[in-house]
Amino acid sequence: SSEMTGDVTREQVDFSGTLRAPIDQLILEMRQAILTCKSSTHENVSTIYVCGGTSLLPGIMRVIEEGLQIPVHPLKPLT
Repeated sequence: SSEMTGDVTREQVDFSGTLRAPIDQLILEMRQAILTCKSSTHENVSTIYVCGGTSLLPGIMRVIEEGLQIPVHPLKPLT
């Protein structure tokens, strides 16, 4: 049975906690890539586009956007 905390189940909280460390690592690596790009091009990254299965995780774009302070949007397929 699912123990509820507000509108969130205990399983959702546990799952979210499991993903936090890898997402924090992703943000760190993205931050390093952004700094490398800025150093080479002297331009700022103004927007990040995400795609693929992980981009479909609820809240992932918000977490990345908050971590990098850069707007994050889904990349729309060309189909």
